[in-house]
Amino acid sequence: MNGKKTILNRFLNRLQQKMVIKICMKGENSRQKALKIAVTQPGVESVALQGPEKDQLVVIGDGIDSIVLMTLLRKSMGYAELVSVEEQKKETKE
Repeated sequence: MNGKKTILNRFLNRLQQKMVIKICMKGENSRQKALKIAVTQPGVESVALQGPEKDQLVVIGDGIDSIVLMTLLRKSMGYAELVSVEEQKKETKE
């Protein structure tokens, strides 16, 4: 029983991931396509575009599988580069 509590505590205290992905986007349609792919992934809480040319996708969430996300983006968009993956503590509202 003690092992199950440890796993549960790890699950509840899990850190959020922030991934920045650079994608070759040729227009508004490709931006929307990339956003749609990212939002449909399990664990994703928010998605935004950043950068001077709006060519970077910022994905924030819990337990996001970066390999699956990158594979889907590469299949659909042609080019995708994982720029960074950071862990952020969850913000708790008190």
